[in-house]
Amino acid sequence: MNICNWIERWAEKSPDKAALEFEEQVITYRDFDDRVRTLAAALQVDFDIKRGDRVAYFGLNTPEFLYLLFALARLGGMLAPLNWRLSATELNVLIENAAPKILVLDQALDCEWTRNGFSDCTLLDLSKIENGGPQPRHTSAANTRKIENCGGEALLLVYTSGTTGDPKGALLSHTSILANARNSQAMHQLTADDNSLVSLPFFHVGGLNILTTPTLYVGGTVTLHRNFDPQAMLHAMVGGQPTRVPIVSAQMPPILSLPEWQQAEFPGIRTVTTGASPVSPSVYASWRAKGVDVLQVYGATETCPIAICTSVGEGAPNIETTGRAAANCKIRIVADDGRDVSPGQRGEILISGANVMNGYWRNERATKSVLHDGWYSSGDIGVEDDTGFFYIVDRKRDVIISGGENIYPAEVESILIEDNCVEEAAVIGKADARWGEVPVAVIRLTPGKAADERTILSSLEGRLGRYKIPKAVVFVDDFPRNSVGKIQKFVLQEQLFRE
Repeated sequence: MNICNWIERWAEKSPDKAALEFEEQVITYRDFDDRVRTLAAALQVDFDIKRGDRVAYFGLNTPEFLYLLFALARLGGMLAPLNWRLSATELNVLIENAAPKILVLDQALDCEWTRNGFSDCTLLDLSKIENGGPQPRHTSAANTRKIENCGGEALLLVYTSGTTGDPKGALLSHTSILANARNSQAMHQLTADDNSLVSLPFFHVGGLNILTTPTLYVGGTVTLHRNFDPQAMLHAMVGGQPTRVPIVSAQMPPILSLPEWQQAEFPGIRTVTTGASPVSPSVYASWRAKGVDVLQVYGATETCPIAICTSVGEGAPNIETTGRAAANCKIRIVADDGRDVSPGQRGEILISGANVMNGYWRNERATKSVLHDGWYSSGDIGVEDDTGFFYIVDRKRDVIISGGENIYPAEVESILIEDNCVEEAAVIGKADARWGEVPVAVIRLTPGKAADERTILSSLEGRLGRYKIPKAVVFVDDFPRNSVGKIQKFVLQEQLFRE
């Protein structure tokens, strides 16, 4: 099995079908397949890319990224997408870790951090790929033999987005990407008639694998934006052909705040798929008032990412649930001793399935800490109800222990954001001499709204145990975030409570 078979299959079956729509370009499956074969030949002949070699990519979303992905699949190589929002120091660490033969650079971004170069690494300008090259030196090389039976071998080296300050490189195989595509196909009822509008960055598995690779798997069309622009997204949803839209919750308010939102209609959009962090009830209601079904995905870089999801036509019991186990996954909720808990009881979420990573690149200790007997330990706390729906309670490491009682920040946050004055909330622990830790609410107010500490805290009385109510409120203009908009609580704690 090799995922480049997907492109070959549709190039043969539907050669004139649009695979990608990008700015003013329409790339058919025939064009896509031709570009993949030519690029694979050049990588092999001119750059000596072999099975297991790494190529890093530093750039925005482009068709060339996808040509590169499938060309490396053809050769048995590995693609390492880099987060262009990281600092030069952080990027240098990742490059040294990945040890790529080639680093592909998008000059639309600031690439000054590469000026000192890297040992044994060739820098390749993305424009050389965009302009039809690089071409193999020998035309016969265009028929480079495809690597077969590489399903279990890693194709993607994706660095975790770092909400805990410790990025690691997850190894995702051809089999993982296929299993994830089938998870997406099942949850979305995805077909070749679908058109997925994607602006989430490809350096994150959400942008690449929630709908991009699954859409190519089923022979659909991907409408690709270089990066997220709320005005461009709304325009595409209203005036274009998209039927599916993946978007993280942090990107929703900028779209909903546009003046055009009120009159906007989306007759073609069947689903908006979100994850990464909770979505407020008012935001859900705004989408559903437009006739758009909002689906939830729960997972991680290590699960490619779809592990738990709500699905088209499923009839989820409420908006708090993140859904059932995905089509190719099994889920367990376990206590600290590893035993399965009963429905309704909290425990750590374990995930098993073909979509789970092979392990962490060059980090055996970290791999052993999360993979046990075929199960991935997520570090998240969840609950399963009697009907098989799951609820995410919190990150295991985010749990606040105050006076011996466990406080799950997500539980408090979900109530805080019900207040229309609260745009976003994060509850973090602060050291306390008496209780060990106490909860503190960090609030970003809705633009144009006002509230004070007393108002915020009084809204929680009677709805939470007194020990769960934050002891203070801190108002901020924005939060420190990772590449997909998740609030980085460890950074927030350092900023607010640094001694």
